[in-house]
Amino acid sequence: MRWVAAVGSCACGSGPATTSIGTLDPNALVGPQELSGIQVDVALSRGLRCGLDEEGRASCWSGTPHPDFLIERYVDLSGSDEQVCGVTASGLVQCSGNAGRSLYQSSLQLPQGARLDALSAGPVLDTWCVLFDGRALCDQGDFDGETGLIGVTRGASDSCAWRDDGTSICRGEGATTDAYGGEPSFPSSARIVDGVTWPHVCAVRTDDALQCFSAGLSPLSTPPFGRFSRVWAATDHACARTGEGALACWGTDGAALAPPGTGWGEVSVWGVEACAVTSDSRIQCWTL
Repeated sequence: MRWVAAVGSCACGSGPATTSIGTLDPNALVGPQELSGIQVDVALSRGLRCGLDEEGRASCWSGTPHPDFLIERYVDLSGSDEQVCGVTASGLVQCSGNAGRSLYQSSLQLPQGARLDALSAGPVLDTWCVLFDGRALCDQGDFDGETGLIGVTRGASDSCAWRDDGTSICRGEGATTDAYGGEPSFPSSARIVDGVTWPHVCAVRTDDALQCFSAGLSPLSTPPFGRFSRVWAATDHACARTGEGALACWGTDGAALAPPGTGWGEVSVWGVEACAVTSDSRIQCWTL
């Protein structure tokens, strides 16, 4: 379950992790008290806040998902502007829109026994991509059977997959005419090892530094220095995690708040809010 991203044309160093760019008061952390079970994943959208427990049950503590979304069992969750999506144990993608809008279920299905690496919910209802066994599959179709992929992301009208040499392959309306001036790619020396997202693109390099770019200038284009293993982002903010599980966040106004401590798990960011799975398998949320 690899994932996701930030902004700007910057290669950042690989010294000790810098989490002091905005350390949150632990008393400001808020946890959804009504969630039960051992939580393993979290997903935020404009109207939904959902967690996933170790049994594959999705529970939402804010907003109203489609009731059928809470019946299925999932192996991964992902949120974006208008929806939260999950991949079922049988390899189908289901998405619930905000405010209980209709449940979408894909007609495309992952091959039996496939290893799921990542799910990317698109910002528009019923748009998604999954990464499995080095291949990518989206609601728009696949990427001509290309293998050896290490990241995939779904935008509003485009989907892009990343190869391990940092280059990309994009599909969909505007994929070669967007603000990037063509298919976005990293220098071949980047050797990215962790994901990307839209409209900001960021990756963890093989030297554990963050490298990011976007169509225009933004404070998000200056990620923190340090050694990181994962990165997530939304339009205005991003958070990255070190190998020890410490978090650092940044955004449109520069530094953003991140909770102290280590052992943090999956993270989801939307707007000015972030939520993460704690070392003891709860979900805690904070304002960035």
